[in-house]
Amino acid sequence: MTCAGPDPLGMCISHQLPRTALAGEPRGSKRANAAIVRGVDELRQTVGLEAACRALGIARSSYYYQVDPPVREPKPRNPNPRRSSDAERTHIWEVCHCGACVM
Repeated sequence: MTCAGPDPLGMCISHQLPRTALAGEPRGSKRANAAIVRGVDELRQTVGLEAACRALGIARSSYYYQVDPPVREPKPRNPNPRRSSDAERTHIWEVCHCGACVM
């Protein structure tokens, strides 16, 4: 494999460890993500955020998402425009439960 060139840390970009090799944790697990964030936090103090993320193989957007995940509140459901009104449903119930319909 040929080297794609060194990154700002002096590591060969094509020879970096994959994220799956991190502490034996599966990719995307909470422990693996927490370890990567700690690593980025340590490296960013000396080489900057962009270089630290590149060296650890994580996108900056993923780093920011792990540090401050968005709070998502459930959206209220829109009522179905085809739903019968309460009066219509009451009328239907009464018709279906009258003596002629119930056997």
